[in-house]
Amino acid sequence: MHLTFLQAGLIDGRWYGRMFRNYASLFFKIIQRRFSMARKLVTHYAVFHNIGGTSDIAFYYQGGGADSVSGIPYAEANYIVDLLRNEKPMSYDHDKKRLSTFNSEPVGEGE
Repeated sequence: MHLTFLQAGLIDGRWYGRMFRNYASLFFKIIQRRFSMARKLVTHYAVFHNIGGTSDIAFYYQGGGADSVSGIPYAEANYIVDLLRNEKPMSYDHDKKRLSTFNSEPVGEGE
């Protein structure tokens, strides 16, 4: 059974709007904090090419802190470094192992 936002505030036919809004607000704040904490703005990076054809990349964040990814194939590391050199701003989510542009970009933007 799926309830709409307004129906969810009804209990036994009575509207509990204030209580429902408070719980909904708290829920959305928790969800927002959970998903916004992992993605961090990358300001610097370092690349280490290892013997054996793998690379390690360290990401340094705005405001301090760092994360690294180890054992990346050399070709993939070159692609990541190319993104870091040419795109700005970039963010990294260590939990998802995801590098992305920090903001949306218009379609068809020339490089």
